[in-house]
Amino acid sequence: MLCPGTFARRVFEDKRRRQTLKVLDEVTAETIANATKTLKDDIVAQGGNTRTLDSLLQQLHTLHGKEKEFLFGTISVLQKESVIALIEDKKQISTLKFELSNAQKQLKSNKKKAKSSKYTLSSSLEQLQENNEALKNSLEKANSQIADLEQNLETTLATESKLQNLLKRKEENNAAVETEGQEIINKLEGEKTRLIQKLSTAENQIKQVSETAEQLQKEIKVLEDRLDKASTEKINLKKNLLDFTSMNKNLEKDLQELQDRNLSKGSNSQNRGDDKLRKETESFQSTTKL
Repeated sequence: MLCPGTFARRVFEDKRRRQTLKVLDEVTAETIANATKTLKDDIVAQGGNTRTLDSLLQQLHTLHGKEKEFLFGTISVLQKESVIALIEDKKQISTLKFELSNAQKQLKSNKKKAKSSKYTLSSSLEQLQENNEALKNSLEKANSQIADLEQNLETTLATESKLQNLLKRKEENNAAVETEGQEIINKLEGEKTRLIQKLSTAENQIKQVSETAEQLQKEIKVLEDRLDKASTEKINLKKNLLDFTSMNKNLEKDLQELQDRNLSKGSNSQNRGDDKLRKETESFQSTTKL
């Protein structure tokens, strides 16, 4: 027979299962979609930064894994509790039916004993009435307990059906989340590939610019060497110019002296001397210009 403490425990466990199912119902496709949208916004806000792609993907997979682990763990525990309660209820129903069958057999046996008993009809009738009343009370109690157990069985079956529906709905939601997550992953992989290609192009451009800069540095070095050489030559030319200027002044002085000396000589001799000096002067000036 089912004791009051066992019956109260059944009611408490059934209430706890209902509360657990209510909590599970709050994990809907809308909450999952909101979490996914938050991840999308975060990725867009990052502007395709490759340093955060792997972290976001890992967070997405971790979120899905923890949700699945919690969901299947909770459903597994509730299913185990439902199956255990269902088995116990069936056992108790079988026990009560067996006790009811024994009571009915005892009633039949008492009726047979009453017919063959040596007791008086009145005492036999009184005993039979007492036994019959006790059996009726036992039968009513058994029927009441059977009704309670059948009610608990219906509740358990309804809970199991609700769990199956919840599991199916969660599997569909998980499939949708996985599909959307895969699309996000594919998009991120494409973005990652594009960024890698862009980075490779930039590296090639940097390499080309570096090579061009190196070539320009070499050309600048050659020009600097040429400039240094030209500056040295310029200094030497200035020095030579000063020397030639000094020599020119000396020649002009000598020429003036010669002219003064030849004033007293004949015009022919003077002309020849002037021509000679003029040629020497022109030759010297031509050399100075060079």
